[in-house]
Amino acid sequence: MDSFDLSAIIEVYQFLNHSLFQGIDEEIAKLKLTKMDLFILLIVALREGVTMTELAQEVGTSKVQISRWITNLEQMNLVKRQHNTKNRRMVNVYLTSEGKAIHSKRKLQFERKLEENFATLPSEEFLALKDHFAVALAILQKTQLYSNFLPEC
Repeated sequence: MDSFDLSAIIEVYQFLNHSLFQGIDEEIAKLKLTKMDLFILLIVALREGVTMTELAQEVGTSKVQISRWITNLEQMNLVKRQHNTKNRRMVNVYLTSEGKAIHSKRKLQFERKLEENFATLPSEEFLALKDHFAVALAILQKTQLYSNFLPEC
């Protein structure tokens, strides 16, 4: 494959990353969650029961480091580990009810922030953007990156 310009993809990624992590409310701020903590919570929310190995791969870190992060999140009662019933060597990670509440709150904040920003667009531009995102998502769904990130349907 010839090299190609990824600048637009990188810019969209940076925009979404910035939007996801800005505007954390006081309640969540009191927990002193890092961006990595929030990212891990997002992955676990999207892939309930993700294994520790898969989580380390998704985050791009070692199993030892992901174990430290999960231990910290467990101490905050946001996630829980459970040995897999079919393979005791595998450990699955789940959100606790508090973790689900934090994720739901962050998701709602993110959606509101996007709505506020997109409300400034003329409706035809918003509809065009929505259509372009749908096309982009359909293309991304054909990639290994997408299939590795989202849960099996």
